[in-house]
Amino acid sequence: MPKIVLFSFSGFLAFIIDYLLFTIFCLLIAGGKWYLINRLISLTAGVLVTYCFNSLITFRENFLKRNNLKDELFNLKRFIKYLISQSLGFFTNFMIFLLMTNFYKIKPNISIIIATLIASLINFRAAKFVLVRNK
Repeated sequence: MPKIVLFSFSGFLAFIIDYLLFTIFCLLIAGGKWYLINRLISLTAGVLVTYCFNSLITFRENFLKRNNLKDELFNLKRFIKYLISQSLGFFTNFMIFLLMTNFYKIKPNISIIIATLIASLINFRAAKFVLVRNK
């Protein structure tokens, strides 16, 4: 299966987690007044989902081979590189969300969708660079 399809699927899973957590937090915490903090938390959860999925499936040479599964997820050096590579997308996603909600007064739930679509283009290139194994 093409890596872009797998990457898109991981992004979709992360978006679902991000969107659900954001919505739940907004409903539970101060009626949504703390939506920027809620967004940071939900966006971070989404990044963790993509790291796990992309490490184990998308950018793994043979994702059916399961030896050293623990090493795949708990490789601190690789995780830090991934976070650094995704920081531009994370920052872009959050800043677009911030501009849309505060400047253009677009509802937060709509802003998440647009910001995520734009940032996903940046994230694919960065994730591929970090997670692809050298042959």
